[in-house]
Amino acid sequence: MGNFVYDKIGKKAITIFLHAPWVSAAGYGEKPVYPVDGVIDAVMRELPSDYRRVGFDVNNTPFGDLPSVSSFYKYGYNDFKLEMFCDGYVYQKPFSEYEGVTSIKGFVSEDNIDYARSQSPNPFFRSATIEDFYNAQREDADIKRRLVHFH
Repeated sequence: MGNFVYDKIGKKAITIFLHAPWVSAAGYGEKPVYPVDGVIDAVMRELPSDYRRVGFDVNNTPFGDLPSVSSFYKYGYNDFKLEMFCDGYVYQKPFSEYEGVTSIKGFVSEDNIDYARSQSPNPFFRSATIEDFYNAQREDADIKRRLVHFH
């Protein structure tokens, strides 16, 4: 969507990234990785906790020059850097403190299953059952399981 907006309004568009795990360079089936190979997380661990909730510019800053070799986003670039991914960054807390949402049984139903299938970016869900949707939502909400290697 960001590329669509950028195509329409150009440099007036900006992207702000909310601190979240990135897809591994090994693929979507692998555990996620730290953004920019964990540098931001390492910096934040060194700060007093009162200063960890922060937003900052990425472009034309040292943060913008941070590379990532462990993430999927490195593909398609000779020298991927954070500034190619976003213009600003918001860090709320370490991943170990993230909490998932509660999955609602029945959110996807017979009445909306076709719409849910058509709106999913994951090709697996084009033929998923209602139970498949519920199980995936429940598993995705289990942050501690998904991010077990993050600290």
